Amino acid sequence: SSSITLNNGVKMPVVGLGTFMAPDDEVAEAVYAAIEAGYRHIDTAFAYHNHRGVGEALKRAIDKGLVERKDIFLVTKLWMTQFRPDLVRPAVEQMLAELEVDYVDQMLLHWP
Repeated sequence: SSSITLNNGVKMPVVGLGTFMAPDDEVAEAVYAAIEAGYRHIDTAFAYHNHRGVGEALKRAIDKGLVERKDIFLVTKLWMTQFRPDLVRPAVEQMLAELEVDYVDQMLLHWP
């Protein structure tokens, strides 16, 4: 699996699975199948409305011993309505809860 090293030394797989707007049930199956196939980079976003499905797939893959959390490079994104300083922390905490993880590897601003 090919990866690049970011400025902070973290390795990011160059190929990832995007989860744009797939419903939770479909994205759960797609993410799980991708992990089974060797994908280790999952890209999602608040605006895709499918964090629960992504989280379900990650939990399933971890519980079945396919991967450990540290093996997955998980990316999500704040939407522009969440950019105010007082809204960032609650938004991130909500996303972590929906994804059923303690951290994401990369948090992006989705717009502009």
